[in-house]
Amino acid sequence: MKRISFIFSFVLILCITSGVYTKVNSVNAGTSRIVTVAVKKSKNVKQKQKIINTKKQLINSIIKHVINLDKDIRLKISKKAVKNNDNEFKKIFDRLSESVEYNEIMSHTKGYKTSTHDNGGKYYYFTLKPDYKINKAEAKTILANIQPIIKTKEELIKSIVAHTENLDEEFSINVDNRVLSYNNQKEYNALWDELYAIPEINDIVHYSKGDDSDFIQYKNYFKWKTKIKYDITRKEVADLNNFVQSWVAENIKPEMTEEEKARAINDFMVKEYRYTYGEKKLSSTDTLSCPGGNLGRYSVYTSFALLYGKGGVCDAKAKMFYRLAKAAGLDVIYITGNVDDGLHAWNLVKIDGNWYHLDNTWNRGQYDGSGEYDYFETRAYYLKGDATMSRDHSWDRTKYPAANADYPLGPEQALHYDTENSYDSFSLKKAS
Repeated sequence: MKRISFIFSFVLILCITSGVYTKVNSVNAGTSRIVTVAVKKSKNVKQKQKIINTKKQLINSIIKHVINLDKDIRLKISKKAVKNNDNEFKKIFDRLSESVEYNEIMSHTKGYKTSTHDNGGKYYYFTLKPDYKINKAEAKTILANIQPIIKTKEELIKSIVAHTENLDEEFSINVDNRVLSYNNQKEYNALWDELYAIPEINDIVHYSKGDDSDFIQYKNYFKWKTKIKYDITRKEVADLNNFVQSWVAENIKPEMTEEEKARAINDFMVKEYRYTYGEKKLSSTDTLSCPGGNLGRYSVYTSFALLYGKGGVCDAKAKMFYRLAKAAGLDVIYITGNVDDGLHAWNLVKIDGNWYHLDNTWNRGQYDGSGEYDYFETRAYYLKGDATMSRDHSWDRTKYPAANADYPLGPEQALHYDTENSYDSFSLKKAS
């Protein structure tokens, strides 16, 4: 569920009549309740104080005092620089709300009080008294952990992937308003569609136990706060990443061609991982295209089922191939589409500058009536072009690069121990 909170720009109503103060009580995030009262004129205190001569000086001075947790901020301001009226100060506080540091500290206050004192001369005094809920040590920690404002969609996706892989159960990111309009449901859903297409995220979200997002709007950016629980551990994620890196280090050599790397990964996975729906049998609520199932505690739709249970469905295999190919230095894409039996997943991999389809699931063929451990290896879905693949696969071609031709397989790619296989394209019974 998405819960949205707004912090509007602080609006100050400042009375410029000499001896009259404006007092703002309990101004908190998402509120703009203002109470104006008149109090007695305070006695002038003669002291040497630097005069603020520009708006930039005023903004920087307020930020400096706030992040230092100063409780009684009194500034002497030139009227030529900043006029003593509410419109002028509204602009100042709008500018202040562009500062992540200022916003973070002010979000940890119970409220604040403001006042101006104008004797009718060339300058006047402005006072800001925040009521902080934190001490300086806590403020230092908050400021040290502030994240810069994310300026691009690529940065946003990279940040979410990092937090997800780290299984961070509570995190915040600051996002430029131009990157995402979270109030636009279509745009927000499109972002998550893109995120779910990333195997590193897709593998892990299968183990999420619910999440809650809160959006706090500032002038030029919003703060995205997320809380999420996972039914998987960092050790298990680390085990998967370590396996991928170790396998690549042991089996992929620098002198190998890109095709040899792709073939090594494909052949390993065909031999190692069976196609299975797991320990859960099909029920009346399951469909053939998307049945439920686990191997132990691991979903058959994730790489974890392959790692710990040596089996899974096409989704798991496509994501594991993606992980291994990426670690081997190949350009690879996780692709989803349809076959006769329903939903399906496979990969696109770039070899010598050209994209090719590779369906590792269907490269492990099965005859009718055979068990999940019985299989034969085939090259029927190894490095194929769009034309060949589209005979029994369909996908949204606007989302993926074109594969213009089959890779020219030769004797070196042939499966010599299987007389039914050649290095020509052919059709055999395959796993669904």
